[in-house]
Amino acid sequence: MTSTFSGMEIALRGLTAARLSMGVVSHNVANAEVPGYSRQRVDLRAAAPWAYPGLGIGANPAQVGQGVEVRSISRVRDLLLDRQYRTEVGYRSACDVRRTFLEKLETALADTEGSGLALALDRFLHAWQDLSLDAESLSVRQEVLGYAEQLVDLFHHVGDTFSALRQDARDLLRFRVEEVNALVREIADLNREIARITPHGYTPNDLYDERDRLLDRLAQLVDAEVEWGSNGTVRVRFAGGILLVEGENHGTLTVDGEDVYATDARGVPFANAAGTPLPLRAGSSSVPGVLARGEVAEALQLLGEVLPAYAARYESLLRGLADAVNAAHRSGFDLAGNPGEDLFVFAPAGGSGDLHAILVNPSIAAHPERLAAAREAGGAGDGRNARAIAELADRPIPFAAPDGTVSEMRVRDAYAAIFGELATDVQRSQLLAETKASIVRFVDERRQSASGVSLDEEMARLLSFQHMYTAAARALTAMDEAIDTIIHRLGLVGR
Repeated sequence: MTSTFSGMEIALRGLTAARLSMGVVSHNVANAEVPGYSRQRVDLRAAAPWAYPGLGIGANPAQVGQGVEVRSISRVRDLLLDRQYRTEVGYRSACDVRRTFLEKLETALADTEGSGLALALDRFLHAWQDLSLDAESLSVRQEVLGYAEQLVDLFHHVGDTFSALRQDARDLLRFRVEEVNALVREIADLNREIARITPHGYTPNDLYDERDRLLDRLAQLVDAEVEWGSNGTVRVRFAGGILLVEGENHGTLTVDGEDVYATDARGVPFANAAGTPLPLRAGSSSVPGVLARGEVAEALQLLGEVLPAYAARYESLLRGLADAVNAAHRSGFDLAGNPGEDLFVFAPAGGSGDLHAILVNPSIAAHPERLAAAREAGGAGDGRNARAIAELADRPIPFAAPDGTVSEMRVRDAYAAIFGELATDVQRSQLLAETKASIVRFVDERRQSASGVSLDEEMARLLSFQHMYTAAARALTAMDEAIDTIIHRLGLVGR
């Protein structure tokens, strides 16, 4: 038989459960606008009934319920959606970086009205046409040199653009690596706190939320893969399996120039069989040392492949033009009847290779009479060689591609092909970035629908728990009145 006071205990359990549930709802409402907060819920279950069969336990018509008990306070979280979100946000971040840099490159190199590399090429070659008509004119010769200097300046500008973008990519790489190191340090610290709390039966939901927020940010920087461990801790792997966080231990990334090196959470550097540290690479394979997504991967991709490839295309254009002009110029003669020299020379200047090294030959720049406009020596008024140089505008000339293949095309066609490819890549990067952003929004909306706080739903739950609390209080009052009757009134008749 149950205790006389069991009814009060059952009602008290109901009061406790309702009060705790209202507190959790209030916590949800208070954090509704906090980024990364996950809705919490009270997991209720029926308390163990009385009684279980056993010696000394008499027959009962049924087990008597003992009310409700709070099993736990848990987060509403979908780990599958978390994994999907972190994968997609890594791709989106990489696409955003690629789009930003290509848009900067396109803007810096675009031909605007009255200026630009294409116009400078046309003016330079057209000036030779003018010289062919008046080969003895020093003013026309000076005009040719002026357009040659302008063309050289524009190629220097192209080189400056690539140098600036490479420096921007280096800065981005350094800043993001520093952020990765800070994030993994914080994640390891949270692992330590969580591991101290969970063995005592508590569920540190708010610490879980803070750690998930850090993991979401980490996924934007590197291809972080999260594994749940014991005591609520997580392990984080990246770059094809390198252990970045394990318990309260974390690895570190270091930047050396344009290379990134990793030391895992156990203090072991990523290295080859001989123990030589290896830099991380960007790519799509899942082998160790390869970053598949994230801003760090894209910065490495920009420095190692994208920007050098475009710079090489412009250098190919420059070399092809300079070689063709120099070859034609050497075949002519100047006003004094001397053989022509190279009009363009290359001097070591650092920066983006030939784009910074090209110069107008100083011995010609100061002496316009040394321009080789004549086809034959002694032909002062002969402009046939100048005409031959001018005809380079419409004659295919050889251009060596970065892969070593040689193709022949007109100068303006070669330039149009380079800039057309850049414009196509910009459009492709914009479309891909928009597509990835749309996917991230879709996944995040699904994640928020599962984990986010709806104020309308919380108000409905609050009213429900309020009614539960009121009913439990009324039941407790009724049991109190019944017991009061037993204690103070039972047996008074006949005294």
